[in-house]
Amino acid sequence: MTLLDLPSTVCAIGDVHGRADLLASLIDFIEDQSARAPQGPRVYFLGDIVDRGPDSRRAMDIVCETLRRWPESRLLIGNHDFLFRDALTSQRLVHGWFDRGAISTLTSYLGNSDSYSFDDLALIKTRYPEHLRILQSASLIECIGRYAFVHAGIDPSDPIDRQDLTALLQIRAPFLDHVGPLSHIVVHGHSPLMPPYPVVTENRISIDTSAVHSGVLTMAAIDTENDRIQFYSTGHGGRVNEVDPVRLDRGFGTVVLQFAKSPSPNRAVHPEPGHLESCQRNLRDSFTMGSSAPNQSCDISRGFAGPCPNTPVNFQRAFNGPSKPLQKPS
Repeated sequence: MTLLDLPSTVCAIGDVHGRADLLASLIDFIEDQSARAPQGPRVYFLGDIVDRGPDSRRAMDIVCETLRRWPESRLLIGNHDFLFRDALTSQRLVHGWFDRGAISTLTSYLGNSDSYSFDDLALIKTRYPEHLRILQSASLIECIGRYAFVHAGIDPSDPIDRQDLTALLQIRAPFLDHVGPLSHIVVHGHSPLMPPYPVVTENRISIDTSAVHSGVLTMAAIDTENDRIQFYSTGHGGRVNEVDPVRLDRGFGTVVLQFAKSPSPNRAVHPEPGHLESCQRNLRDSFTMGSSAPNQSCDISRGFAGPCPNTPVNFQRAFNGPSKPLQKPS
């Protein structure tokens, strides 16, 4: 019996961002490796299914199919998913979504156009009701044992049951820079890692390997009862490999990992020593929405392919923008 066969295992998948091809490879791998699971695997999507990549619609199809097949699975909503959901419903933040990668999502649902209207958003809602349903029922955070699964992270200054919505969806520096134990080991995405390897510290497991840019989509298979953890990432030709994480010891050790004792023929080479410093630097320097940094192009290690917005989305404030056509940026 493999780790993926155990009912206590959660398969947490990092940010997809429209890379439906990579997501399909991981789901096929989970199905193959969990053939003896009595109730089927538990897959936790850590959010940001949509935007930036080429096929958000198909990625959402795969999430829907997975939740139907394996009822213990969950979607943890990401900041991009939240903006997409808002665009299909209350439309308070729709212009903010448009500034953050909506074009690729709209194109995948509606085809190419020079502009999109609010009527087009209503059309998506009508044609894909299951997509909206799973977005509306998505979780903000799920806690199992000593693990907390969430999109961006948590605010270390607040209890786990009193987290602010905006923190859960887009926190970076206050969470990533926190050194020392937390109430839970936080399994999260949102902050892209370059080089694209998962990172573990004493208080978190970071698995956003910037799939839309790197072609590497990562999953952490976590036995939540016995603290056994294995990592898998997509490689060339859709092949899924077992990978070793970067262990970032900041003076408190790292999350205890008990890998399978038998060597895996698909295990990828461990990151070279120099990658440790690179990962640490990129995590520390990850772009934090709301900083005073000027609006400029960011390198892909920060997860942005174009201009970086320098103000945060306030997910708890209504956006009452004018109902005008949504124009593609010039």
